Amino acid sequence: MDIQTLIDRFYDGKATEEEELRLMDFFAGNDVPAKLQEEKDFFRQYFRLDEAMPDDLELESRIDEWNTVEKSFGRKAMSKSLRWAVGIAASLLLILSLGVFLNQQEDASSFALQEDTYTNPEDAYKETRKVLMLFSENLNKGLNALNHKEKK
Repeated sequence: MDIQTLIDRFYDGKATEEEELRLMDFFAGNDVPAKLQEEKDFFRQYFRLDEAMPDDLELESRIDEWNTVEKSFGRKAMSKSLRWAVGIAASLLLILSLGVFLNQQEDASSFALQEDTYTNPEDAYKETRKVLMLFSENLNKGLNALNHKEKK
């Protein structure tokens, strides 16, 4: 496979690892044709062929230090925001509980003060019967309409 085909495969994202290594070896050498000089500059930057990698980077220790700093900073920020959230939730729960308690107290006291509307039991019975008959009539109308719709 010629170099131009390898370059095309690389740009299409279809180059294998072995083909990329061949490209790296080719552009690391000094016998690159003039027409591929721009490609040589690109691949030298891409594969970082011009840079000598120092042996002692202490990269692992730096990463460990960064992780330690990040974790401690994250914990402080999370604990502060967690305190705020818990404080607000507790306040809302307290207000809600107090509101429900006071509302129930009012209902209980007003319920205890209610009196009968009729002094005569006969009048109460007649009014109750009248209301129940009205309810029954309306319920029957609704059921008849429903049965009529089901038959169609």
